[in-house]
Amino acid sequence: MRNNNDSELKNLKDWVEDYGSSELPIIYQKIVDIKPPTTIKILKSTEELRFHQKTLDLLKIPAVVSIEQLREIDKTEERIGIKLPPSIKEWYSLLESNNVLGGFTINYINTLDDFDIDETGMILIMTENQGLLQWKITSLDEDDPFITQYFSSGEIHHTKETFSEFIHFWIVDGFNFI
Repeated sequence: MRNNNDSELKNLKDWVEDYGSSELPIIYQKIVDIKPPTTIKILKSTEELRFHQKTLDLLKIPAVVSIEQLREIDKTEERIGIKLPPSIKEWYSLLESNNVLGGFTINYINTLDDFDIDETGMILIMTENQGLLQWKITSLDEDDPFITQYFSSGEIHHTKETFSEFIHFWIVDGFNFI
């Protein structure tokens, strides 16, 4: 069994060749065959994420940062003309973060390619599966910005829920259906 106490960069395909797919957390095992080789950074056991550690602990998966995702975040920031808040960068830098979250909701989760600043100055992050509700990131100058709900009826609900709490909520709520 592999003891991973050191932060390292490793190609995901090489990991499987060296240690076997059974050493990968179950949530990552299925992507090995469908994704091209991905460079990852496995955080040290003493390193914790600032915003999403509680969520990964709940899922019992290590923090695996995708170097390709970090590059995509840079491209997204350049394209939309702003720096994304740290909690958003942290989540979207994690290997398969959208697929992890997508396993716990039937709603449409925006990818980095979908990110854009809308007419309200917010970024749409999720749309309810029937299009009746959208969740947007507000206060983009905050490290962990708040979520605002936009209903198709025109109603707007400003939540007191931050982005990291929003992600955690959807995963906790998703466990109710497993």
